[in-house]
Amino acid sequence: MNALASFEIPALFIVVPLLLAVILYDLRFMRIPNKLVVLFAVVALVMAPFQIGVEEILWRFGIAGIVFLGGLIFYARGMMGAGDVKLLAVLMLLIPVEGLSAFTMLLSLSMLLGVAVLMSARSARFAG
Repeated sequence: MNALASFEIPALFIVVPLLLAVILYDLRFMRIPNKLVVLFAVVALVMAPFQIGVEEILWRFGIAGIVFLGGLIFYARGMMGAGDVKLLAVLMLLIPVEGLSAFTMLLSLSMLLGVAVLMSARSARFAG
């Protein structure tokens, strides 16, 4: 079964523009507003009963809770922003359990790429 099979196309039409809004807002103001995080939660909570079963919903809430608690540790150490922690936890409600490993890999690679670009930009700015 495809890892993203339960992530229906209509949800993508809502989630992708929200993700773009988060990216643009975060780049411009260096913060993620609670309103955007709440919109992700609303999308997840409204669509979930129509797309997945109760067991899958419970798994997603459990995973979201674990991600939130883990994110709090990073936040307390100054390694992550509060908005990032909240957003990542809420995004777990939208990711199918069978797609978590693929999501984790993509998230890790994108974070690594972001750090590499940031380090390159900083070194270029200080070298010139």
